[in-house]
Amino acid sequence: MNHAHFIGCVGLWAATLAPAGVAAEQSLALPPDVVNIITGGRWNTETTKGTFRVIVQTGGFEHILSRAQVDWIADPTDRDAPPSVVASRIAETGAWRLDNPRIVQRSGSWHVEFQAIETHFTPPLRGKWVVDLGKPGELKATVQSSDLKVFLKGR
Repeated sequence: MNHAHFIGCVGLWAATLAPAGVAAEQSLALPPDVVNIITGGRWNTETTKGTFRVIVQTGGFEHILSRAQVDWIADPTDRDAPPSVVASRIAETGAWRLDNPRIVQRSGSWHVEFQAIETHFTPPLRGKWVVDLGKPGELKATVQSSDLKVFLKGR
């Protein structure tokens, strides 16, 4: 094998292996139970501003439960600086499965809304969770409407 053939074989070998290696290096490491990621809305402080990100993880066997994490992502300060997460909190939503998250603005405030199911009841209870978003690290989760309220009134 001459030098040209050797270089050609090495090049062909590298081209064949590179896409798989590059793809593996570029993949994001997300847990398999992440079912939703949404980004939107705006927050401001005196020194920085940014956007919200909501990550929903869902799992379980008989009773499916979700966790919703809210991240406050600061805008880059210059073109060479990437965005950064300045705060992160788990919304306290009890033992509900959370679906279809939406970031909405009402009366100048940002909120995350979830359709929700509480699977510990037969039949499962349906509801809506709303997470009020504030400055980095500030949130408040409440159930806005639910079959649970009807269930409790009937007792």
